[in-house]
Amino acid sequence: MPAMPHIQDIDLFHYLVCLCLSLPTLYAEDDPTATKLTRIPTGGLNDHHVLKLVFTAHLVQVILAAELEPCG
Repeated sequence: MPAMPHIQDIDLFHYLVCLCLSLPTLYAEDDPTATKLTRIPTGGLNDHHVLKLVFTAHLVQVILAAELEPCG
């Protein structure tokens, strides 16, 4: 079983783009009359939540990479 990658080794922008492009297809109905334009990212609520999730993960990356010195 392959080892899980560490959060600092993950390119979060790549996952942001992949999620924003793939989430609309999860909610697209199998209606043959529907246009392909319903499956593009529109900046809706799902995109907002994905952006917040990736931003939070990026903040975790920054905090883990910071070399803080003790005060005092």
